[in-house]
Amino acid sequence: MRLAGSENFKLKYHPDFPRVAIVKAVPGRVVTADQLESLGLVSLPEPAKEPLPPFRASRRGRPETWPSYQRCLDGAPAARHHKGPDRSMADFVFCMTAIDWGFGIEATAEKLLEESGRAREKGRDYALVTARNARHEVEKNRGGQGRSRA
Repeated sequence: MRLAGSENFKLKYHPDFPRVAIVKAVPGRVVTADQLESLGLVSLPEPAKEPLPPFRASRRGRPETWPSYQRCLDGAPAARHHKGPDRSMADFVFCMTAIDWGFGIEATAEKLLEESGRAREKGRDYALVTARNARHEVEKNRGGQGRSRA
């Protein structure tokens, strides 16, 4: 199911992803999955992506493996104002993943500067703000109980 107003990010629509709209509404109607499938309204599942590498911590309790920036870039939605992926979103997801895996803000910002052309273009302040915002989101998702350190 797609939310009205959102973009439909199926590969077959790339790069011109359509915006989802409500064509007809029937409040209270209940249908089964079989009925939707028989009408051709259920798409085939997309192929599975390669699994992320497992989180590994050193004996000191610090993470040893960084998330894949390329994977974050590959999974980013299309940019609104240029062709290609939304690099800012890829940067944010990379930072969220790194912080969730136990990396600190400073280390994450430095790694983002190494991995992201956008971060290099925008500079250290951009990388730090992105990492701080990511930490805030990770802590919010955990209910305020984070394991990451500033």
